[in-house]
Amino acid sequence: AATPNFRPLLERAAKRAQAPHTTYDGQSFYDQWKNVSAPDADEPVLKTLGSGSDYASFIGQAGVSSIDLTVVGAYHTYHTEYDNYDYLSKYADPGMKATRSVSEVGAVLLMELAGERLVPLSATSYSNFIADTIKSGSLKSDLETQGIGFGMFSKALDLFVRNAEHYEKQRGRFEDKSRFTAMDLRRFNDKMLIM
Repeated sequence: AATPNFRPLLERAAKRAQAPHTTYDGQSFYDQWKNVSAPDADEPVLKTLGSGSDYASFIGQAGVSSIDLTVVGAYHTYHTEYDNYDYLSKYADPGMKATRSVSEVGAVLLMELAGERLVPLSATSYSNFIADTIKSGSLKSDLETQGIGFGMFSKALDLFVRNAEHYEKQRGRFEDKSRFTAMDLRRFNDKMLIM
């Protein structure tokens, strides 16, 4: 689960990590994720983050994009007295394959986030997710039932999508390192971080 702007980065990281389940030996974490979540789709399902974990205040209060890397199985535990190495290595993840896979994904994510000049998050993944979610839900009819028009909201949503597309097109301008100062890069990255 993650905020939608992490999708491309998370997919790249998952393609570089080994699949944790023995059914997918020799395949990537991405392959297992896609086959388990959406075998007939073009891309795996990226679940939305809930509100019941440690990242909730980062998203809800501070607006910080977040990821929750989790592999669950038959002996999955969550905040219990069994959340320890002994239980994990004997019952929940013998051989530590899932632990290794999640660690590989996390390491690639951190490496890219720390090493890229431009924040490697996607404005269009975020805007398209929001637009698709709102347009496919019942918000429009719910508002109209209350006598509230959807027109201004729809225009704002379309503007958000267009601005995200413009932002992503601008990313290419920064390929020529000699033309831009560190402050130019900082301003561009700050736009992503406050999205």
